[in-house]
Amino acid sequence: MFPPPLNGMSAVTSMIHSLLVAYGSENVETIDCSPKVYRLRTPVARARKFIRIIGLLYKFHLWCISREGGKIYLSVSGRLGQIYDLLFVCIARFHGKNVYLHHHGYLYIERKNFLASILFKVAGKSAIHIAACEKMALELANMYSIISNTRVISGVICLPEVEKVPSVRAKLRTVGFLSNISAEKGIFEFIDSAIVLSKVFPELNFIIAGQFQDASSERAVTNFIQQVKSAHYVGPVYGNDKTGMLDSIDCLLFPTHTESEGLVIHEAHSRCVPVIARSTGCIASFNEKGLNLTASDATDFVEQAVAIISKWISVSEDFLKLSAKVYHNHLEFRKKNDKAVREIVKEIAIER
Repeated sequence: MFPPPLNGMSAVTSMIHSLLVAYGSENVETIDCSPKVYRLRTPVARARKFIRIIGLLYKFHLWCISREGGKIYLSVSGRLGQIYDLLFVCIARFHGKNVYLHHHGYLYIERKNFLASILFKVAGKSAIHIAACEKMALELANMYSIISNTRVISGVICLPEVEKVPSVRAKLRTVGFLSNISAEKGIFEFIDSAIVLSKVFPELNFIIAGQFQDASSERAVTNFIQQVKSAHYVGPVYGNDKTGMLDSIDCLLFPTHTESEGLVIHEAHSRCVPVIARSTGCIASFNEKGLNLTASDATDFVEQAVAIISKWISVSEDFLKLSAKVYHNHLEFRKKNDKAVREIVKEIAIER
């Protein structure tokens, strides 16, 4: 069940699908449950979505009947989409299929969820649960006692391989923000940090990239750029433009409130760019990978981010070493997760 690659969750599931096909599993059946146009909340759109899902459930039921053995890989939804997840898992278990549930979010991990509890019980103790980090896997098992078989695969697997070794940063001259631009993603903390830093280090540059999610965030960025002359907004960036944006900065500030893993952290590290991020979700477990973390409180984040960046500017030798370190750690982290995903794909593809 593979949605189109529109976000971290869909990018990872799309990668798993591609690897299964590349591995030689000829009988990969794809069931696309992504919202498509049914994302609209009108009664007609909801009815069309329901009818479409019923058709997909029937298609899945016929597939289960026609296949001996077979395994089911499903990306777990975060909210009411778990109702549909539950229906697919019910059919899979009725036909005796093994289930692989891939977790991408923290909504039902931070607080126990009734739907998630039922879904995991129906999947049974034999279900394989794939988490984005060791921390997520442990918290899943602690929150839902039925979960006993976990694997770990980071979303880093869906990023393109580094073709050319990037330049190590010798000095910190530019601080960047790369994300959807909203309060949830921490744009206001970025602006507050940048304003303080611009007064102490007037030569420091700031680049903001991303899509505005609301009018208040757009106003804040517009006012910030007018106030700080060394600040620039470059719009949404993708592909080579995103790589170019990362290559143009020396440090990424990522004060997100809601991130489970934050693929942009791995993208930054792959370009020798150190990151200062709020320690939410799996981000809290990346400290040993060379990521500087700060407190989860908004005020503390600004204060500590300013202190860290000030130190990096003052002691350029330490910053150069950190820039090289995050790139090296990224390569090791990527290698480890590439191996893990190959093992999972092989396990799913082999019939038994």
